[in-house]
Amino acid sequence: MTHTFKLAKRTARLRAPLLVLLTLSFAACDSADRLTNNTAADPSVPVAAAPSADSDTTLALADTLGATDLSDPVGGMAITDDEAGAETDPFGEEEDGSTVVVSSDDASTGTEALSLSAFRGGIPFGTFHLPANRYGAPFNGTASNISAHSLVAFLQQARRAGTRVILSFSGNERYFKNANKSFSMAKWMARVARYKGLNLTPYIKDGTIIAHYLFDEPHDPANWGGRTVSRATVDAMAKYSKKLWPSLPTVVRSWPSYLRGYRYRYLDAAWAQYSERKGPVTSFLNKNVADAKKTGLGLVVGLNLLDGGTRASRIKGYSRGHYAMSASQIRAWGSVLLKASYACAFLSWQYDTRYMGRSDIKAALNYLSGRARSSGARSCRGT
Repeated sequence: MTHTFKLAKRTARLRAPLLVLLTLSFAACDSADRLTNNTAADPSVPVAAAPSADSDTTLALADTLGATDLSDPVGGMAITDDEAGAETDPFGEEEDGSTVVVSSDDASTGTEALSLSAFRGGIPFGTFHLPANRYGAPFNGTASNISAHSLVAFLQQARRAGTRVILSFSGNERYFKNANKSFSMAKWMARVARYKGLNLTPYIKDGTIIAHYLFDEPHDPANWGGRTVSRATVDAMAKYSKKLWPSLPTVVRSWPSYLRGYRYRYLDAAWAQYSERKGPVTSFLNKNVADAKKTGLGLVVGLNLLDGGTRASRIKGYSRGHYAMSASQIRAWGSVLLKASYACAFLSWQYDTRYMGRSDIKAALNYLSGRARSSGARSCRGT
């Protein structure tokens, strides 16, 4: 399953009737909430918060966000091997810069200011595909695939908002596969090389860019023509990244357990994203932290918000047969993951306007955001 993210460019006049039509359709089909697959709906269009279906009734209105306004595989959901055949690349088409506002102070190359004074501290907390106009509280982290011609503008806005970014330069996996669907190192390198002419050093130095996201799920043969991508190849990809950006940490979205057994010279971090079907969250966390430490890798954690919940949430998920997390599940499971002082970032799959417009979900995410800010900051470089 390949998930795309495109910034909406239609006018509000055309969107409003469509929203009404979709709302009526959902009401006719099912009384339970259903997430749309359009994760890029324009946040400027008001969306009424759905009534909370969560059993947690202790959340007060005062806890809601003051914001302006994840097969369960990896980018489109949590990392998993049990949904064979699904394409799981989290990145679709590269994001455009059409919603980014560049100030006159930053309009050149972004090499002027090196401070990140807006970042509140702790570890970056956010989602995949966080729209640029949502950079800042409660989210101060994101994983994004941004076109080369728009990247500097995005980074300038992230810097001003105190948001830290894990960047994918290669984008959708279909661009670096051979005809037989196997991984192509040459094609991957060509995709990454598109960015080598940009001066990213200021944004790496000040912490706006915290890691290079190499690619997704080397451990899943279903993604790569029936064969896994070797750990040696993963480290070779990290080596190429270091040639372009020597001080930029490298991260692959794969389980630490798959990455064990190899001595990495260039790869810095693995990824562990939780969904309920992965078992007790404490056991999940302890195992992934232990595996990462044994391999000398850092660790990014997060939640599969849109497909990692249970039927009890009554919020239908992004994928058929799955459920999004309820507010109480977000609070409970996220709190456990944030106990991991080893984690360098907490990034979840993925931003969805309608889901995050619910008052109960807002409150839960705001709660975790506060916990993330109080966590000890840590680089994504391994031990």
